[in-house]
Amino acid sequence: MAVTALSLPGAVVMTLVGGAIFGLLWGTVLVSFASAGGATLAFLVSRFLLRDWVQQRFRERLHAR
Repeated sequence: MAVTALSLPGAVVMTLVGGAIFGLLWGTVLVSFASAGGATLAFLVSRFLLRDWVQQRFRERLHAR
């Protein structure tokens, strides 16, 4: 989940390792939940924690025309 949430490289390797450790069925289930949870965390961080920074940095591009 942390690899996806932080957008770190290596998600494919982590997916394959999960499948190798837990097997096809449980590996698929666990990786699916972890990737969905990580994507949700990445969205929430960008939405609530980084919103002001992005608005200040890209003020001109975000301005409605």
